[in-house]
Amino acid sequence: MRPVCDIFINGVPVSGLFRDRVVACVVSDREGLSSDSLSVELTDDPPAQIPSLGDVISCRMGYGADLVDMGQYIVDGVDVFALPGKLRLTATAADLTGKVKNHVQRNWDNASISQIVGDIATDLGLESKVAPEIGGFLYSWIGMIGESPMHFLERLAGRHGALFSIKGRTLVFAIRGAGIAPGGAPLTPTVIGPGDIVPGSLMFRTSSRGSYGKVVASYMDRSGAARKDVSFEIDPENASVFRIDQPLASEGEAYRAARSKADELRRSLLEVRCTIVGRPTARAGAPIVFAGCRVGMDGREFILSGAEHRFGKDGYTTDLTGTVKPVALAAQDEVTTI
Repeated sequence: MRPVCDIFINGVPVSGLFRDRVVACVVSDREGLSSDSLSVELTDDPPAQIPSLGDVISCRMGYGADLVDMGQYIVDGVDVFALPGKLRLTATAADLTGKVKNHVQRNWDNASISQIVGDIATDLGLESKVAPEIGGFLYSWIGMIGESPMHFLERLAGRHGALFSIKGRTLVFAIRGAGIAPGGAPLTPTVIGPGDIVPGSLMFRTSSRGSYGKVVASYMDRSGAARKDVSFEIDPENASVFRIDQPLASEGEAYRAARSKADELRRSLLEVRCTIVGRPTARAGAPIVFAGCRVGMDGREFILSGAEHRFGKDGYTTDLTGTVKPVALAAQDEVTTI
């Protein structure tokens, strides 16, 4: 079935001839805030109305009448070519200007992560969605001191193994690399077989850079006015230690930061890249499983860190990148204090 790409500007569909004008359209969906983007190239003969910076572009991709909403994007660049005429538009999914980048001072007392994220989202005119496994963590005190909400939320996410992003009009705090929706429900893995993959594009890469025996983080023990360490064990047979340099606010936060880093290191041990026949439902954070592709890799669950959808005159493909979903470590309910 023929692939289709529909474009809307400020909610208004462009003329029916627009499909024939599309030279290329790329939608990139990646983990993190400065992630989702869209670029589109169009023939411009006869000349079309030139979009303005700040206009909202929405895109749908798929096959025939079965189209998937690829999100909304804010135009941040317009290139106009002449003789021959061509338009090139670039856009990002989140408005990263204004309040989200302004440096502010604010603090919270006895507040949960859900409350903190919700307050910032309200200030930015957004809704919020926080994974329950993260949202309940309570801070006796935390503050933004001369930093932007974007920097503060990225810092907070890094300490708790979270993924901070803005999707549409929602500020999302999800568990990184777990294949779990922000609401806590597990996502169903997509099965990818040989018939889905562009020949020669599938590659699995193992690396030793994430091979450590444990992660150590520190915090200031205010009762004893001393700096103390906590550790999270990954592999008792590996003597290598990864140390988080910046001290954390409390023992609980230090433990969460150590566990978060341990998960990140374990994910980096095995990565995958491939190009598949265009699949508009492939999104960053979603789990995938290979079947019938490679002995030793089939059946292992990977979490997508990126999905780049490419539509053009030659068809529609999706570039996937991901990391392995680590097998759950044994519970370490008791923090090891060093």
